[in-house]
Amino acid sequence: MNVTPLIDVLLVLIIVFMVVVSMDKPKGFETQIPQPPKSPNEPPPPKSTIVIQVEWTPGGSASSA
Repeated sequence: MNVTPLIDVLLVLIIVFMVVVSMDKPKGFETQIPQPPKSPNEPPPPKSTIVIQVEWTPGGSASSA
């Protein structure tokens, strides 16, 4: 039995499948690019700091304040 025509058909099917799958994919991701402030004299927003304090008690347990 000659398998050469079967291999040719298989290769053509693989190529067709690869082309169809590549056409179905989205071309990129939607991103939000940061924009510069509209007025150059506007001060930057204030930075906030979070402080967590952990206190060890003599019994070996921790409590947060």
